[in-house]
Order: sequence, then C-alpha cells, then structure tokens
Amino acid sequence: MTALSIDLDDESDAALSAVCATCGRNKTELVTDVVRRFLRSEQLKNALADPALGELYAGLAVEDIQLANQGIDDYRKMLDQADRG
Repeated sequence: MTALSIDLDDESDAALSAVCATCGRNKTELVTDVVRRFLRSEQLKNALADPALGELYAGLAVEDIQLANQGIDDYRKMLDQADRG
C-alpha cells in the first residue's frame, strides 16, 4: 500500500471533515473511496472510447432497431386484437 499526502485549503478540509462526520468515516477512507471511484470512471470512459467498441455497436445497431420495430408492430397487433375483443 502506498501513502499519499495531499494539501487542502482550510475550506476544503473543513468541508471534508463535515462530510466525514456525517458519513461516520475518516478522511483516509473517504478520499480513498473517491479516488477509486474516479479511477473506475476514467477506465470506463477510456473503454467506451475504444473505436472497436464503436464498430461493434454500429454493427449491432441495425439489428437493435429492427428488433425494436418488430416489438412495436407486435404490440400494435396485440392492442388491435384486444380492442376487437
């Protein structure tokens, strides 16, 4: 495990202390959690920006649209049958 030292201005430190008191967590736990969440978010953004993923989605989008349209058509038919009783 690596220790990391950060400098906070007095206002940010007070706000962090208040949030920690509300959450029942210490500063180290809270800041570590925030850093982990940020890193996961950045990793996800990078993965979604992968051109290969865009190409995969483009290939699936046409099929997704066709399936959605078929579902809508089936739903309309069901409603028509229900109206006719």
